[in-house]
Amino acid sequence: MWMLLVVRGAAASGLTPMPLALFHRLVFLSNTLAALYDAAPPSEFVMKHRRGPFYPQAQRELEWLSVRGLTELSDLHWTGESTVEASVTLSSAGNQLVEASVEASRWCRDVVSFLTDLAAAVASVDEGSEVTVADHDLTYSQKWARPYSVIAFRQPEDRLSVKGAQRIVEELPSKLQPHRQQKLRIYLQYLEELAA
Repeated sequence: MWMLLVVRGAAASGLTPMPLALFHRLVFLSNTLAALYDAAPPSEFVMKHRRGPFYPQAQRELEWLSVRGLTELSDLHWTGESTVEASVTLSSAGNQLVEASVEASRWCRDVVSFLTDLAAAVASVDEGSEVTVADHDLTYSQKWARPYSVIAFRQPEDRLSVKGAQRIVEELPSKLQPHRQQKLRIYLQYLEELAA
């Protein structure tokens, strides 16, 4: 359900059809920044792939959602590296399932709120740089992490993304008390500056 809600958040923020590279980065950011919304992410680690954050299980789940008709894949093609590239969007059936789930589940409402805010924050960076910006995330860009290593962030001290976002907010004038949606946008703007 989390993967479907990631795609739904992207659709609501105008990021679809979304390339798979951006999908995996949204999944990663949703995992590493979930604590800002007191949400429990489905994964608290990421594989540092040479092409950026990558979740093999999320890829399989996305393909399953497409087979079930809940998402739609387009622009499907093979790359020179024997991998598939595609763009994903939410189908009408997927949207109906999300709406019914939001109506029936408080958990779903809370996660939709978080993932929509996150996708909106990602969409607020310069168009075309969403993928690059996410690669500068503080948790992901640790210098010790070599390609194909696993970065875990199960413990609060390992959640560098959340710590970074909170640290930036602490540096703001005391009169400014951003709410959690604004914290996401401020953090993404910070990453955008790192990527520049």
